[in-house]
Amino acid sequence: MSYNKAIVTGKLALLLFATSLYAKYPLLIYYGNSYDVGHFERYETVILDPDQYQNVEKLASRSFAYVSLGEVSRCRTYYRTLKEEGLLDGKNAEWGSHHIKISNGRWRDLLLEEVIPPIIEAGYDGLFLDTVDSLIARNESAESIINLVWAIKKRYPKLKLMLNRGFEIADQVPIDALLYESTISHYDYKTEMYSLFPYDFRFYPKRKIERFSVDYWDPAEPKKMAEIYRIALKNGYKPLVTTITLTELPKVRCDISKNIIEY
Repeated sequence: MSYNKAIVTGKLALLLFATSLYAKYPLLIYYGNSYDVGHFERYETVILDPDQYQNVEKLASRSFAYVSLGEVSRCRTYYRTLKEEGLLDGKNAEWGSHHIKISNGRWRDLLLEEVIPPIIEAGYDGLFLDTVDSLIARNESAESIINLVWAIKKRYPKLKLMLNRGFEIADQVPIDALLYESTISHYDYKTEMYSLFPYDFRFYPKRKIERFSVDYWDPAEPKKMAEIYRIALKNGYKPLVTTITLTELPKVRCDISKNIIEY
C-alpha cells in the first residue's frame, strides 16, 4: 500500500469511526429548511423533504426523501401536470393536499420519470412512501397500490424503500423499513389535543425489516414524550417523538445505544 493511499484509508476509517460515535439517535423526520444537512448527523436515519434539501451527498446519515403516493400539495412542481391531466380527485381538508388517482398508470410514469430521478441525483439513499393509508381509505384497489410500489423497486432496485403505515399491504411490497406513525399517541386536528391510544397496537411483518415509529406530543410535556418513547422501545421500534408539524427538531430524544431518554 502506498503512503498516500494509506493516509486516505486512515482518514476514511477515522471518519467512519467518528460518524458511528456521533450518530446516536435513531430517527429524524424534518420537513423544514432551517438547518444545514450536517446538523442532522446525530441521527442514524433521516427523512427530509427533497424540495427543501436538494443535495444530501455530504450527509453521513442514511437519508430518505419524502414522496407522497396518494396526495399532492400545490407546492410540488408536478402538481400542475397532475391537475391538467385530470389526475386529482378531491382534497384532504386537514393538510390541504389533493388526492391522486393512481389507477390509469399515468401517476406511475410521472413518479418513475420525473419525481424520482432528481431525488437520486440529490444523493438520497431511499424513498419514504407516504399517504398509502389515504389510498386505502379511498378504496383504491390494493393491487394498484402494490403494483405502484413494485414498479418503483423494479425501476430503481438500489433505492431503499420505507413505507408509512399501510399495514394492509406491507407484507406484499418490497420495502426495507416500515414506519408506525401515530400508533401510540393521537392528535385531534379539530380540538388540537393529544391523547394516548387506549389499546396496544401491534403489527409484525412476516419478514425481518426495520421498524421505526413516530408519535406526536406537546413539547411542553417532556415527561409524557419520554413515556411514549418507552412504549415504543418496548414494542421494538426505532422511535421518534416530535411535534405534529415536523418542522422542528425534537425536544426529547432517545439514545438507543445507551438506553437513555434525553430532555
